[in-house]
Amino acid sequence: MHFFRVADVVYKLTAEGRMQREPGNCLQPYLIEPEQRHDVHIHVHESLPGDLSFLNDLPSICDGNLDGQSLWSVAKHEEGFVIRTYQHFSPDDQQFVTVTDKHFTRFACYPLNFPPEDEQRSVAPVSFPLLSLILYYQTLSHPMLFVHASAVCDGDKGRVFTGVSGVGKSTISNTWYQAGYKLINDDRLLIRKNEEGRWIVHNTPMVYPQVPASVPLHAVYLLRQAPEYSLRKLRSAEAVTRVLSNCILQGFDRDFLQHHLRTVTDMLSETPVYEFGNLPEPGVIDFIREHEAHRQ
Repeated sequence: MHFFRVADVVYKLTAEGRMQREPGNCLQPYLIEPEQRHDVHIHVHESLPGDLSFLNDLPSICDGNLDGQSLWSVAKHEEGFVIRTYQHFSPDDQQFVTVTDKHFTRFACYPLNFPPEDEQRSVAPVSFPLLSLILYYQTLSHPMLFVHASAVCDGDKGRVFTGVSGVGKSTISNTWYQAGYKLINDDRLLIRKNEEGRWIVHNTPMVYPQVPASVPLHAVYLLRQAPEYSLRKLRSAEAVTRVLSNCILQGFDRDFLQHHLRTVTDMLSETPVYEFGNLPEPGVIDFIREHEAHRQ
């Protein structure tokens, strides 16, 4: 049994039979001491019982693909939802059928390609893309967003950079990092409103190990490639629409989308959003800070 915490959500992880008892490398830094309270319970079974084999054939209502290959799919079930994850990078990748309740607080994971008894193969009970999906579903129960973005810590200010793939999110955050600033994450963030009403930027487990990190949200920058630096503050409606487009969403349920819309609107009611014409140069730090000082 293990407990881990991501963005102040506490997960309890249990496994049975021959399933590997140690979480994968990505979760190791997020492990915490056992707690009486947990928000989510993930239980990994050793195999899919025959009477549940029909779960693998339910029609999909949402799916994810990479380079033409299916990574995962979601189907409706009488008790909630069924998440199916597939082999995609190597034969060692685990395929799971995972049953979850409608509130996404209990996940029963059934591996489909567990190695035979005589194979000594290490199997992480929860890995990608299943872990990312479980993290996403927690945003539906909290004032929280899962954003495709990078973030740096500028003192007590969290600067979030987002935009379409290839626009320079990792490049700009690395520029700040090389200048001595703390990197929160360069790919996926969870932004959550805490009990004091402050929006906090959290990093998430990645395929590589990283130490959990968080910082109060200060501003969001929507990147675009440009021949020179430029910064334009967005009005409310445009800001909400464009930030929402960079959030990780599943649109098969209307209530899900309405929840995300309310959350983004709430967050941006107290957080400035800028369209930033970006250049991959060290001068970006001075430009942003000077512009901010000029507006104060």
